Amino acid sequence: MRKIIELNLQKLKSWQIVDFAYTENLTPEHYSFYEKWLEDNLNGSLHYLSGDQAIKRQSIIKLFPECESALVFLFSHLPTKKYLDEQKYIKKMAAFVLGYEGLDYHRYIRNSLNAIIKDYFNQSKTLICVDTMPLLERDLAYQAGLGFIGKNSMLIHPIYGSQVMIGTILLDQKLDLPKKNIVASSCGDCQNCLKACPTNALLAPFTVNAAKCISAFTIEQMKRSNPPIGYKQQNYFFGCDACQNVCPFNIEAQQKVDTQKSGEKTDLIEEYFLKSETPLIEANLNQLSNHAYKKKFKDTSLERTGRVGMLKNFENLVN
Repeated sequence: MRKIIELNLQKLKSWQIVDFAYTENLTPEHYSFYEKWLEDNLNGSLHYLSGDQAIKRQSIIKLFPECESALVFLFSHLPTKKYLDEQKYIKKMAAFVLGYEGLDYHRYIRNSLNAIIKDYFNQSKTLICVDTMPLLERDLAYQAGLGFIGKNSMLIHPIYGSQVMIGTILLDQKLDLPKKNIVASSCGDCQNCLKACPTNALLAPFTVNAAKCISAFTIEQMKRSNPPIGYKQQNYFFGCDACQNVCPFNIEAQQKVDTQKSGEKTDLIEEYFLKSETPLIEANLNQLSNHAYKKKFKDTSLERTGRVGMLKNFENLVN
């Protein structure tokens, strides 16, 4: 069955969706590259990317046997990135942390996609996928025509850059929607992202060593551990935008958006971490119990890493 739908673009923008695409390509084009990356042990401590979870990524059918098509959405946090840059904070965090009203983007995206399903697909069998699901979401977005894979392994939209998160609705039916053409890579000879990584985590174009990646260390390492070489000489304490900051597509895209910040959780995170000196942050974290930390930062991206993980991030910074 083919279902005809007309998504309301204005409504999509209210959820920070800047583009979407329809595809019936359910087999990843880059799975062999992903498999080689795992064989080379470049996933570091991200063990959940291997084993059974890797096998499921071979085909969307392994994840959702009834799947016949997918709608892929790009959620942008670029306006918040622009806001953070204008504040010129010494300590830095990845823009996505504040970009979705301060909420964990997984939660924000799921809520938005559930609303779309309620409006258009409440009689269909669906599956919502964010980056916690065993799905090569950047590959799917690429095949759907939403951008190309940059040398830092990020999906780069030709207009909106890479400051986006990907959300997908897998469907048990085909839709009467046009398909976009695949976007050819426009990186050319540019090496900006490779040169900008403070810890040399970008070993070569399209190859990231997660064991050296600041984002992996600050977000995924929840216990005290040694940081990658170069971590102490930079200022990111949660996530990292270093390779994205220098991308020409992001620089151009950011010039075209208005500054934006919203949400009580955003204000909380900004006051607690970005506007406070490091000794005070460490003192405040030490005064909290693990439970109190989880309660304070509930539903934010900082909740999962935990109090000890956040302390580890600050204890390893020089500034």
